[in-house]
Amino acid sequence: MADTVDRDARFPREAIDALRDAGLLSAALPSELGGMECSVPALAVMCTTLGRACASTGMIFAMHQAQVLCLLRHARGQVAIEAWLERAARAQWLVASATSEAGVGGDIGRSMAAVEGADPGPYRLTKLCPTLSYGCEADAILATARRSAQAALSDQVLVLLERDDYSLETLGDKWDALGMRGTCSPSGRIVANVRADHIVDEPCREVLARTMVPSSHILWGSVWLGLAADAVSVAWSRLGAEKGSLDGLTVPSASNQILAEIHGQLDLLRSAVRGAATEFEQHADQWPSGRAASAYALRIRNVKLVCSQLVAGICQNALLLCGAAGYANTSEHSVNRHVRDALSALVMVGNDRIATLNARTVLLAPPEP
Repeated sequence: MADTVDRDARFPREAIDALRDAGLLSAALPSELGGMECSVPALAVMCTTLGRACASTGMIFAMHQAQVLCLLRHARGQVAIEAWLERAARAQWLVASATSEAGVGGDIGRSMAAVEGADPGPYRLTKLCPTLSYGCEADAILATARRSAQAALSDQVLVLLERDDYSLETLGDKWDALGMRGTCSPSGRIVANVRADHIVDEPCREVLARTMVPSSHILWGSVWLGLAADAVSVAWSRLGAEKGSLDGLTVPSASNQILAEIHGQLDLLRSAVRGAATEFEQHADQWPSGRAASAYALRIRNVKLVCSQLVAGICQNALLLCGAAGYANTSEHSVNRHVRDALSALVMVGNDRIATLNARTVLLAPPEP
């Protein structure tokens, strides 16, 4: 399925339907809301498993779970949102994210769009998103916006938009990207009625810092781990097919060096995402503050930087091991899709932007050593 999803740049409907049938779209929710009470480390394992089979499916699942975690961790006690989560678990609704926005230079901590209207609502929101992954297939969208038309760009709220409350117009050409083609992420304009009781009470900056950014980087990295692991498996298969068997075989020196490097990179990638998932879970009840918070923000951003660089390197090394067979689209040992999907990691929240944020953190608020 992954190859046809990639070839046609289509939504992986069969895979998402299978996840629905298994009840996995509510995996993060507690049992009282109809979920499976899966921890972030458990979700990370699921993302890795999906990433091995179809990176686009894994990324959709990862982005969905990050949105669910935001609502679960920051809107508990808000009756309307809790009731929605319970309905979402029963119906296995898919949630998309609308954090990207035209005019803010890729900074999800600022919004041009605003929640407009007079109390008690309903309010209105119009938002232009440069990318809106699987938005046309989603049952709901979690969007960032300014608190009001008079609010500063950084004074944001998080709003839950149900499918009946918004219209979505895709802009420009059909999604036709280098990789992650099944995520179906064209630009789009959202025009929505916003229910007052679907606005998350907790400040958006807290939701972003404590849940959305960390969980996204961890789960994205877990998808990349699965993608990288599958590329390594394909490379091993290619070597075995070429030599008949790897048992007792002395691999040529150049290939030997690449194999050593590829396994070292894979171990580093695995350690990075698993360590970050464990630390995230440890902070569930006690969030760090002061310099410890700065240190954690730096570490979690570095998870994204490191993982995105490692997955690209691993998949390109797998291509070297596979040679022409890895380069061909029709070969059983092709890693063409793997390489292209891996390159998306470098631009999902651009690494140059993350490096700039890290430099600012270190210079202005040095974290604990």
